[in-house]
Amino acid sequence: MSAAPILAVEHLRCSIAGQQVVEDVSFEVPATGITAVLGRNGAGKTSTLRGILGLIQRRGTVTLAGTRIDTMPTHKIVQRGVGYVPEDREVFAKLSVAENLALAERQKNPRREFVAELFPDLVERRDQPAGTLSGGQQQMVSVARALINDNALLLVDEPTKGLAPRIVDEVAEALHEAAKVVPIL
Repeated sequence: MSAAPILAVEHLRCSIAGQQVVEDVSFEVPATGITAVLGRNGAGKTSTLRGILGLIQRRGTVTLAGTRIDTMPTHKIVQRGVGYVPEDREVFAKLSVAENLALAERQKNPRREFVAELFPDLVERRDQPAGTLSGGQQQMVSVARALINDNALLLVDEPTKGLAPRIVDEVAEALHEAAKVVPIL
C-alpha cells in the first residue's frame, strides 16, 4: 500500500486579470521524490505552481497532506510548509547571501548545515551581495532559501533556466539530495 500523496490538485483553473491561463489540471505529488510538470512554453506550468500557492486567482481543490489549502491566502500556505523557488530567482540583490537566507528563516532551528553542505559556494560568498553573484549562484540562493526551513513540499519553477551546463548539474544534484528529505514538484 502506497503512502497518501503530499499534494492533490483536482480540476485546478487559474486566471490572471480575468484571463484563464490554466484549465482543469489534476494530479498528485507523492510524499517522496521529485515530480515533474512538463509542457511546452506557455502551457501553464508556472501558472499552475502559482495557482497552487495562491499567488494568482484559482478555482478547484488543492489538498496538502490531507488539508484543503485552496481557500487559504499564500502566507498561510507557506506557514503550512510549502516552499517556493520562483522561475526568475528573485533574490534581494543588495542584501548579502547570508541576509537573503536569514530573511527566509521561519523556524527556531533553521537547516543552515544542510544548506551549507548542498551549496558550499554560498558559504564562501556569505557576505557578498546576492546581486553580484552569477545566475547559477543566484539560483542556488533561491533554492537555499526554500531549503533553510523544514517544508512539507517544495514548488520549484524551472530551476535550471538560463544556467551554464556545469551549474545545471550542480543545481540538479542539490535538488536530488534535497528530495531525500522533502518532496519536490
